Amino acid sequence: GLVVENPFADVYTGNDRTEKRNVNRTVVQRLINLNLSGSKGLEFAKMAGRKGGNMPTVFNAANEKAVALFLDNKIKFLDIYDIIWDCMENATFIENPDVDEILKTEQWCYDFIDKR
Repeated sequence: GLVVENPFADVYTGNDRTEKRNVNRTVVQRLINLNLSGSKGLEFAKMAGRKGGNMPTVFNAANEKAVALFLDNKIKFLDIYDIIWDCMENATFIENPDVDEILKTEQWCYDFIDKR
């Protein structure tokens, strides 16, 4: 199978090594095709970008956390979209966030997802 290296794995896992995951090439291709053909994720990203403020942070943090849960076999692939949408629907919108508010928004998303 294809080996995917995640150089940021130590941020998420606390490990000092690069995390490697064996991924079946066919599965990866199917996921890529699903993401590029009428993807809810792409639509959510566009919505977040149009809204602006802290919404791109909400989208990105929710997507990162949901994908990590999927890669850890804790959710199904299509659950990623539900998680992103729930975060975007429930986040407090901040029109012109500063760095501290962006970091708090990111943490809020992680906490919100963990409580699901």
